[in-house]
Amino acid sequence: MAKKRIGKGLGALIPTELEETILGKKENEKDQKTDQIEVDLIKTALSQARNDFDENKMKELTASVKEHGILQPLLIRKKGDEYELIAGERRLRAAKNAGLKTVPVYLIEADDERAAEMGLIENLQRENLNAVEEALAYKEMQTKYGYNQESLAKILGKSRSAVANTLRLLSLDEETKKYLEEGKLSSGHGRALLAVKAETRRMQLRDRIIKEHLSVHQAEEAAKLLNEVAAKKKESIKKKKNPFCTEMENKLRDRFQTKIRITGDGKGGKIQLTYHDREELERILELMIEEEK
Repeated sequence: MAKKRIGKGLGALIPTELEETILGKKENEKDQKTDQIEVDLIKTALSQARNDFDENKMKELTASVKEHGILQPLLIRKKGDEYELIAGERRLRAAKNAGLKTVPVYLIEADDERAAEMGLIENLQRENLNAVEEALAYKEMQTKYGYNQESLAKILGKSRSAVANTLRLLSLDEETKKYLEEGKLSSGHGRALLAVKAETRRMQLRDRIIKEHLSVHQAEEAAKLLNEVAAKKKESIKKKKNPFCTEMENKLRDRFQTKIRITGDGKGGKIQLTYHDREELERILELMIEEEK
């Protein structure tokens, strides 16, 4: 599925090439005609990338709308006797809060799938989603509309690694993602936590970040230190291994010509032999049978 490259346009609200595609702009047209639609006739779509709105920022936007009006038209489509919003939910809410009766709009034709796709892109381009909302929107763009990390990076003007790192935030536990949604943790904090290999230590660092208000850099350094401590502890345990077990591992390795690991103590444990294919397995089993004979 070919995807169009999208740059900055419509006041950085909707990317230029997408704008030209959905509004039917031509190179010799400087202005696109807008309509005025009654606010009460515009309904928000069920599928929206944004789930919550910062109350203070909404108050600021409402004050601006009262003073200057809606400067950037909303993007809508006709649906039955009403109109459905495709892009501009914050502006629509602010217009209602400001008591506006009508708002400027671009009226376009789009089916359900295309409308949802454009709404997601517009929200992502505005960069006003929290880290989890942004990651979920990326995921939906992938699973529902066929984008991969590279094409997403191109349309959003981001690096591929930035898109990949944002998507990785979805692998965090639910409580940590909730903190990201609430703004108690930033996406940078989330990436620092993902660097911690041990789940328990990750949770400990998360709580410390919130309690001590660590910066992203401080969180990254703490994560690095936790991993180093864990690695040293693992190495220390390895060095303390029973000499008898080490000797037996070496003998079995010489005998079976494969990786051998003995774990446990005098009360019990296990012996692990590694094989990489059926042929190697059969060879090891034959040696075992010969040993029994």
